Amino acid sequence: MPAANLAMGRALPESEYGMPSKFEAHVKRRRTDVFVNKQNFSDWSMTPLHQQHGTVTPNGLIYERHHNGVPEINPDEHASRSTAW
Repeated sequence: MPAANLAMGRALPESEYGMPSKFEAHVKRRRTDVFVNKQNFSDWSMTPLHQQHGTVTPNGLIYERHHNGVPEINPDEHASRSTAW
């Protein structure tokens, strides 16, 4: 079992949301101003459609939801193990 599945991820900083993974430090996101969440291990972000040009949503801006913190998963070591096919 991957180490990322054995422990909680890092807590989301209260003042910053924009670097969910050290492997994507160049991608900037922000927490939504509409919702206020009082815990730091469960949060969400939404696609800033009003700030985009065109119809293609960059991968780093897609809606996401986190429970138990954000896991540190190295994309070079990650392998999909889906058996749905």
